[in-house]
Amino acid sequence: MSGGRRANAKPRRPDPPPLAIDESRVIAVGIACWTVALLVMLPFHARLARHHDSWWPWTAVAGIGLGFWGWSLVLAKKRRDARV
Repeated sequence: MSGGRRANAKPRRPDPPPLAIDESRVIAVGIACWTVALLVMLPFHARLARHHDSWWPWTAVAGIGLGFWGWSLVLAKKRRDARV
């Protein structure tokens, strides 16, 4: 049995088409979630530092920053597609 297929395997159905979604809205929700996480952790920064977990807020900051970076890429793609 080469290729990892069984001899009596059914033929594969075609992949469904991709869903049309608003990527900007998805990214905005992600940024909002990371922002809420950061705001929840900030009052506990001293406690987190005592337990050597002071990197947790920085994870949220990284999530926010990467979200804005991704958002800029999506907006640039939309602008590029609008010109074509």
